[in-house]
Amino acid sequence: MFSREKQQPSTLSIRPENWGMIEELAKELGATTACSRPVADMHWRPHHEHVGQTGLAIRPNLYIAIGISGAIQHLAGVSGSKTIVVINTDKEAPFFKSADYGVIGDAFTIVPKLIEAVKKFKANHN
Repeated sequence: MFSREKQQPSTLSIRPENWGMIEELAKELGATTACSRPVADMHWRPHHEHVGQTGLAIRPNLYIAIGISGAIQHLAGVSGSKTIVVINTDKEAPFFKSADYGVIGDAFTIVPKLIEAVKKFKANHN
């Protein structure tokens, strides 16, 4: 999951061409991707992936919010998640208040390290 809900499309640091790292993490975890409404509205991701008050309500065992601010509309769609992990550079992002775990940092640094850690774990446990 990746979006910057509060910013305009021209200032987003994650562009559609960067979604590959999100897809790779999802693949390694055996998961699927989702997105916020602004990302779907910009046609960066399909609308059937939109999670939130006007989109899907999901209840995964693990929800990783990468760069999501935690607007109330988005939280409405993920509040049933068993475990919520938030990765965001903004330590004041509202999503941290709803998270079980939070990582303050840049997704471009953290997500590749997370992918490698998952791959290493899987290699050692197969």
